[in-house]
Amino acid sequence: MVLWPYRAVCTAVGVVGVMLAIMGAVVEGAIGTKDTTTEDVHDLIYTGWNGDPCVLIMDKDGQYGCTTEGRRQVSGELFLVESQEDVDRFANGGNGIVVLDSTLFFRDTIDTLKRGDLTGIIVLEGPPPPAGSSSDETVPNSKWNTWSSYEWNPLGDSLIFQSFNFPMWFLSSSSAESIRSVAKYNRDNDKYPKWGAGISTFMYGADDTITCLRRGLCLPLGGKSIWSTLEPLSSKAPKPIILVTSTIDSTSMFHNHAPGMGNIAGVIALVSAELALKQVKAELSNLPYDIVFAIFNGETYGYLGSRKLVHDLQNFECQQYDNEIYGQCNDPFAVSTEFTKIKLDNIKMVIDIGQIGQSLTQDKPNIWLYQTDNQDDTNRIINILSSQSNDNYTFTAVGLNSPTGNQVPPTPATPFLQQNPALPTVILADHSSAFATTYYHSQFDRSDFYNLTDISVVTNYTTNTTSNTTNTTTAYSSLLCSIATSVSRALFTIAWNNTNGAEPPAALLDSINADCELVAQLWQCLTVDWKCPLIQSLLGTLSGSATPSYYVGVFGYSATSYFISLPVTFIFNLLYWQTASLIGQNCTEQSQCPYGWTCAGDPTGPRCMQASVFYHDAISPAFEYDTGSSEWKIVNLSEPTWAEADWGGLYMQIFLVDDPVREWVFLILGCLALAGLIVSVFLLRRLLPKRFKLA
Repeated sequence: MVLWPYRAVCTAVGVVGVMLAIMGAVVEGAIGTKDTTTEDVHDLIYTGWNGDPCVLIMDKDGQYGCTTEGRRQVSGELFLVESQEDVDRFANGGNGIVVLDSTLFFRDTIDTLKRGDLTGIIVLEGPPPPAGSSSDETVPNSKWNTWSSYEWNPLGDSLIFQSFNFPMWFLSSSSAESIRSVAKYNRDNDKYPKWGAGISTFMYGADDTITCLRRGLCLPLGGKSIWSTLEPLSSKAPKPIILVTSTIDSTSMFHNHAPGMGNIAGVIALVSAELALKQVKAELSNLPYDIVFAIFNGETYGYLGSRKLVHDLQNFECQQYDNEIYGQCNDPFAVSTEFTKIKLDNIKMVIDIGQIGQSLTQDKPNIWLYQTDNQDDTNRIINILSSQSNDNYTFTAVGLNSPTGNQVPPTPATPFLQQNPALPTVILADHSSAFATTYYHSQFDRSDFYNLTDISVVTNYTTNTTSNTTNTTTAYSSLLCSIATSVSRALFTIAWNNTNGAEPPAALLDSINADCELVAQLWQCLTVDWKCPLIQSLLGTLSGSATPSYYVGVFGYSATSYFISLPVTFIFNLLYWQTASLIGQNCTEQSQCPYGWTCAGDPTGPRCMQASVFYHDAISPAFEYDTGSSEWKIVNLSEPTWAEADWGGLYMQIFLVDDPVREWVFLILGCLALAGLIVSVFLLRRLLPKRFKLA
């Protein structure tokens, strides 16, 4: 009788042990027989994957992009979608996380998939949809482009302006095939275990920018633009100005994959045209016009860069200059005030080098010239550019009688035209009506999808030379170089004869030539290989992706704590190095340079230099930083109010998913084990005190 309680205890423990053994067998069957420790169980079950998420942006009217509710992870089995049949199959009863082939990435596909039990989408890097894909509107910047209502982007499906409460991730080619293979395993095998994924794209944010900024959960979109001249501007005797512009930013559903090939071709042409004019620098100071070059940032989201410059030209007044940094204003903060030498009324014409990338894919292409009016100055620009046509390409006026009329494609000239509709303006483009590219503002607007890459272009360009010392140019980079030469010669001619009609001497014009070796290098670096020798010689060794992206990003935490993207930093350093009038000692920070000098990039390392190259804020005039409350405020709701939500938990991991029936069995066995333990404890608590007379 004395042994009875011990037998009861042993029996109860035995029952629990058997149940736990059964559950252990289930677990062993699920994760295998590999010996593990407590520390590596998580790694055995979950495999993390690096990718690029669709994130949340907003303006005063609402939010757009992707987020998940709370911090929770969404999960599901992987469902491979490689054809329209797969899309329809998922829409009619499918469930889980879709692994989407790149050729099917457009809005109609996603809208159809949403009819199924969709918990997330993983987009695999690969070839673009054959018919094209653009995530922007048919009329880009429609809220802010009062100058044009023409549908320049007929393939636009406005995907980037939709709101999704499930995650979307983009996987680059290095990971895409691995995920495709496990998703294919799910499709081809009915037995468990199968592969699943857990994804989180939690973004803080709010319903709109007004609420989000008030709660301190987002930052305004923005960055830095660059403007420059080869000859310093005079504030005492200002000349009329020819403003030459281009756009450096782009966007897509996945911001780290916004290659913007069409715009970058225009940036390279502008930079190369400016540097070509160095060969006649001695003549520039004698011309009746100043030529100002500007590369604007943030144009995709309401013309942020050009709009900010126009606003500052009208309204900026410095109350307190910095005593240590030349040209910097501390109240209100401006990294440089040289722009105050530009008077808005003194800008007499604008020439924008827009999307010209598609021209490089054609044999003897047309470079189309858009105009806003029929003034003499406008026609003179058209005629001078047209005279630069040659056997390789033709500058052709679109004409005011075309279907587009006096409307112009998206251009940084728009804010200037809104202030002065009579401003003579000409835009260079690769299209005479709708965009030539079928991948505008998407991850597919890449040079390799147009066969415009050449991985042999890796020579380090570190000398100030205008001769081709190595054979690293390509047919398309040579064409772009020739276009830059023509633009440069046309600019010089316009500035030369705009008052008296005389032509520059032929020998002088012939001496203006873009550096084709540099053009080839820039094309390779800015569209193919971000880690090319030229960039690393000016910026140092870079980590991360080798594929450049041109999403504008957020401006910064405050007016003085701002971000400058690597592409903008590189262009700034390149122009500084190439146009510097004086080069001094090595430096690592601005404080090491004399007053009036700038610490900028050089192939031998940062140096103190002097050049007329400047940053300017590219942020909407809607925002103003309040130093008292240390937060961004909206001061003008009539201006763009784009902001990006603060990032929360962003991750993706895959794991094996067991048979749901087996999981139910596991749960039931666990419940039985728990019930057995509870019953055993209950019995022991009743019997032991009676047997041993415990108090």
